[in-house]
Amino acid sequence: MYQKTCHSCNKVSYSSYPDGLWYCPYCKKEITDFGTIQSNNLTVVSMEKSNEKKQNNKQSPSLLV
Repeated sequence: MYQKTCHSCNKVSYSSYPDGLWYCPYCKKEITDFGTIQSNNLTVVSMEKSNEKKQNNKQSPSLLV
């Protein structure tokens, strides 16, 4: 995964491919010539684990006394 920070809006854009035209998804400015950083520390969570967390958070609330 690759990332660039837009100099116009200061938001981070991600892509799986570092080359080619690159536009900021937030402000639509072209950021092709900005520095590209390879992000190897991103964690991918499977949908199964994500759904499991959602179900665990939907437990019935405790009664307050």
